[in-house]
Amino acid sequence: MTATVDLDNVHHPYHHRIRGKMSEVAINFEWSRAYSTKPGRAAYAIEGGKIVQVGDRRENYAPLRLGAVYPVYLEFAQLDGSPESCLGFAEKYGLLCTSARHSKPPSEELTLWKAEIKRMSGNLRALPNVIRIANSRGTYAKVATVDVLLVPGHGEGSPPVMVLEPGDLLQAMNLEMAQFISGGGRLVPCKNCGLLFQAGRAGGKRTIAQFHSDECRIAFNNAKRRGK
Repeated sequence: MTATVDLDNVHHPYHHRIRGKMSEVAINFEWSRAYSTKPGRAAYAIEGGKIVQVGDRRENYAPLRLGAVYPVYLEFAQLDGSPESCLGFAEKYGLLCTSARHSKPPSEELTLWKAEIKRMSGNLRALPNVIRIANSRGTYAKVATVDVLLVPGHGEGSPPVMVLEPGDLLQAMNLEMAQFISGGGRLVPCKNCGLLFQAGRAGGKRTIAQFHSDECRIAFNNAKRRGK
């Protein structure tokens, strides 16, 4: 069974039916990114204010699993919007809305990337507070557009499992962000480098964590000892 649901149109009156369970719903998502068969050649380039695929090959992969250590949406939201940072993200994950292909290599406007970085960064700051404070029946938050799938459960006679399937990388990141927020997690700035990291729920660090990596913890403590 396949149905398309626009979460932009899911309002608060229905939210109580899924609250507490949204974080348990699986996200099924594969994407394609380009790569080059020529050693040292990039897969994407900046041309005329666009990020353009220049790699001659493509590969399918699961970006949300690739970003398991540091979530993809969080990496994207903290880009500085420069062409270099956007290009580096594209090299790692591909384009936001267009999968890689062999014929007619795709491109995306840098203005789109900058706008989406700004929007996601704003959502990270605003959504947890807005949903806790404005607890009225008319409240909703626009998140993403996804396909909702019912797939066979595990084991004979088990009920179907609901799977959310985004259509592109941007929607997958939006959904990844919403899943973390709906699970009650917190975003904490690293005490050493300032980067935000997840804490307080499954998939994140402990609530009391202060550093987003062991490297940052060691660097901070070494600097503190040198300063004594």
